[in-house]
Amino acid sequence: MPPIIPDTIPSHFPAGTTVKYTRSFSDFQPSDGWSYTLYLNGLTQKLNKAAIVDGNTFLLVLLPADTATLNSGPFRYAERLSKAAMTFALTSVQAPDSNGNARYNFSSSSGPTPQNGALVTITGFTNGANNITGVIANLAANSFTLKNASAIPGIDGGDRDDPGGELRQRR
Repeated sequence: MPPIIPDTIPSHFPAGTTVKYTRSFSDFQPSDGWSYTLYLNGLTQKLNKAAIVDGNTFLLVLLPADTATLNSGPFRYAERLSKAAMTFALTSVQAPDSNGNARYNFSSSSGPTPQNGALVTITGFTNGANNITGVIANLAANSFTLKNASAIPGIDGGDRDDPGGELRQRR
């Protein structure tokens, strides 16, 4: 009979051994694109390890090579759940209209499916403009508006045909 794999982080374990445990979260399913990472922090050492997906649970496996060099003593830990961001390859930006809504055109997107109402941040302008956060509205095949886009500093000084920005959905 195989050993039972606990569903909590072990309170202690010997260096150089294999450590396994599972974690599951009803609101953060791997099938919805979520991932799980463990961060161990000791006095002078750190260890970060991503879990593998096992059905709708996360299985974390620390191999003997992972734990062999850990010094004896207390470690703090943090668990992090993350989800891939929605990313667009922007091709152009039209100046904001009288209501402050700019139209962003994109050639492709990756990550979660774009949708109206998604909170996003535009970063990485090649013209040195600051980041801006807003809500996607009027999503079409390869364009959308972003409310309050008139707050984008530096857009007028840049190349409007190639804003060089990257759009990421905030989580």
